[in-house]
Amino acid sequence: MQALSFDGKSLEYFRIWIVNILLTIVTVGLYFPWAKVRTNRYFYANSKLDARNFEYHATGKQLFFGYLIAMGLFVLYSILQQISPRLGLILFVAFLLALPWIIWRSMIFGLRMTSFSNVRFGFAGKLGRAYLNYLIMPIGLYVLFFLLIVITVFAMKTMNGTGTPTGPAIILGVIMGIVTLVYSILAFAYLKKRNTTYQLSGTRYGQGLFQTGLKVGPLFKYTILGVLFGLIGFILFSVVAALILSAFTDLGSLGSMTKIAKENPEMIKTMLPMLMPVIAALYLGLILVFVLAGSYVTSRQRRYIYDNTTLDGKISFASTLKARSLAWVSLTNLIAIVLPLIAAGILFGIIQAAYGPGNTMAIILSAGLGLVTVFVAGLVFCWAKVRMARLMLTGTHVNTQVGFDQYVTEKQSQESSLGDQIGDAFNVDIGIGV
Repeated sequence: MQALSFDGKSLEYFRIWIVNILLTIVTVGLYFPWAKVRTNRYFYANSKLDARNFEYHATGKQLFFGYLIAMGLFVLYSILQQISPRLGLILFVAFLLALPWIIWRSMIFGLRMTSFSNVRFGFAGKLGRAYLNYLIMPIGLYVLFFLLIVITVFAMKTMNGTGTPTGPAIILGVIMGIVTLVYSILAFAYLKKRNTTYQLSGTRYGQGLFQTGLKVGPLFKYTILGVLFGLIGFILFSVVAALILSAFTDLGSLGSMTKIAKENPEMIKTMLPMLMPVIAALYLGLILVFVLAGSYVTSRQRRYIYDNTTLDGKISFASTLKARSLAWVSLTNLIAIVLPLIAAGILFGIIQAAYGPGNTMAIILSAGLGLVTVFVAGLVFCWAKVRMARLMLTGTHVNTQVGFDQYVTEKQSQESSLGDQIGDAFNVDIGIGV
């Protein structure tokens, strides 16, 4: 097994990013497709396996027309919402009905515009399966989820209406809540299995076929374990936070403050500064738990999917991505991106307090602060994106020992022959995305 590598550098990507941002602003968003192409080409070209790199072949012109259509529909939807919410709803439903087709065409185009060692990828998944996976099944599972909630509420109201003690109704609510939670996780795992199988089994490398044999059980297991770890982690965090808070604050006074706020909503503005540390601590705990649980689920499911995927039954794959590594990179990336924004917000407040709103010096300093913030935040963002790309690629392994060079050479030969035949038959450039 050999790991993929990423040779990109933060400063290199930052130069691309800052030019993309400036040109997108100057052109009022019209440059966005070309910006996306430049970014994709940089990341693809620096993603390598066995000294061979990937390539992205799409052009800004190819993406531009689709981008214009998307922006036009968004503007039309916004206008219709103001004129007639009913017409806006009709357009939204039409978009939902077209969504599987959009996803299907995007996968075809995206893979066709991607190559490795001069061999193009492709997608041969059927449109009907896209509608089943991305529209019919999600709607059906959501309707069943809604029915479970309705049944639970109806049963609890019926029990309370017949004079049944409150205890049994609460127990029934808890049981049905657990059933609904388990069902939601099972539905998520089922959709994950269907969508992943559809995407991988429809992917081609030249004339080579990707094959995968996934089951719902392992995906469900990893997801439910992640949820349980998240719940346990949040409970532990809440207990520790409450103990620390009680050492500095009278919890009884907090309860009194809550009661006063309910009776007199105007008091909330006065008490908000005192409650902000508590609110911030809860949000930080939620983010921490979410990242840790999400990293566990992502790493475990990724490993299972890679272990059960092959290319032409010859080339196997493996994932060595660790949950702790993913969590560490995710958390530190998030902190690094947020800190400059928080610092900028504090400095902006100090400037406004020192000079007053509308003051010329305040405007000049605020504008300078904004430029510096964009520069620093952009640099940090590029560093975080490159760092995450490197982590994900180095955690991806491909079996290059069993005739890999011969296999790639064979696909190159097939690709050249097939391209010549199609080009001669239709007299078109097969690189054009449609």
